[in-house]
Amino acid sequence: MHNKEIPVLILPDAHGKSWLSLEAAYEKDGYVRLFKEFSDPSFRPNREVLERLGRFLDEVGGRDVRFEDNRSGSLSSLLRRLRYARIEPYRLPKGVESRPAAASVDDAVDGMRYFGLGDGMRTAFGDRVRRIDVTENGLRIGTLMISDYGRFARARANRFGSEGVGLVAEGKDPSIILLAVALRLLQEGKRYMILGCEYEPYLDSIHPFPLWHMRLTGKRRLDHSCRLAGKPDVELLSRLTCEYEDTDIVSATSTVLRNLSSPEFKYLLHPGGKGFALLKLLGWSEGMIHDLYVSPMAQGKGVGDELTRGSISVLSEDCTSIHLNTIYPRARRLYEKYGFEIEYTDFCVALNQTAMSRA
Repeated sequence: MHNKEIPVLILPDAHGKSWLSLEAAYEKDGYVRLFKEFSDPSFRPNREVLERLGRFLDEVGGRDVRFEDNRSGSLSSLLRRLRYARIEPYRLPKGVESRPAAASVDDAVDGMRYFGLGDGMRTAFGDRVRRIDVTENGLRIGTLMISDYGRFARARANRFGSEGVGLVAEGKDPSIILLAVALRLLQEGKRYMILGCEYEPYLDSIHPFPLWHMRLTGKRRLDHSCRLAGKPDVELLSRLTCEYEDTDIVSATSTVLRNLSSPEFKYLLHPGGKGFALLKLLGWSEGMIHDLYVSPMAQGKGVGDELTRGSISVLSEDCTSIHLNTIYPRARRLYEKYGFEIEYTDFCVALNQTAMSRA
């Protein structure tokens, strides 16, 4: 199953009013990563639905699973009914703590060595970068410089500058620094920590998954039935955004109104109202498919394909290069079908992820 079809399950609840979509991916330590989406947190399964979920997990070898547990937490409840028990996903050594510090790297370097910094990369930091120190029994053993972007934080460097870099004391494990910072970011309410590929040797303690950055070059005009959205669509877009972001309707509506009023953004709606794309103009003939969402009840029915075609066509009116990023293997396969290629890969950590195991 690893090299064939990507395992996907789409389930209605007992009343047919709420839907669950699951996509499985395989991690190197034997766990199965579950990417989940609920159309509504009120998902109420009957025995048949639970049996189908159990068979799916058996088929994908999902004795040990990880997934992001957000506001609803419904998947944890379902798995407990299938005799899964929760496992602590993060284990920080006794005496290790983290705390924000003054955003200066100069004094942070003393007695430390860099990690997460490749050959030829610079440590010139932008305005978003801040510093988090890690201590063990009161003594500093490392630091992570990291950039804030709303619900996520990122540490990644290239030849032009840096969005973050790690420092660690001699004889100490860089993976402990990353774990301590991840727990700090979780306490702060962040949802994701994103790390560049240079951190790969130190990631086993925080269980990341790939974040693929993809690009399509050249203008493409493709047939599609999608339409640009406007103010009359605020209610529909807010409901879909509420599903996509797993947030409340007030926050979702605020996000939609802000994006609709910005000349940088365009919303594209599927004619059936079962999905949307948020497109962003980056300037210099560059554009981005910022978000693309299909409601769980409509997945597997060509909605994502239609939105992708529409997004490419609309952005091609102004752009010769289109960017996007995704964590979903199935979405990556769809984008590759239309000519997108991977530019580079980061690692994404779901800070509120849950690990469960079946006895």
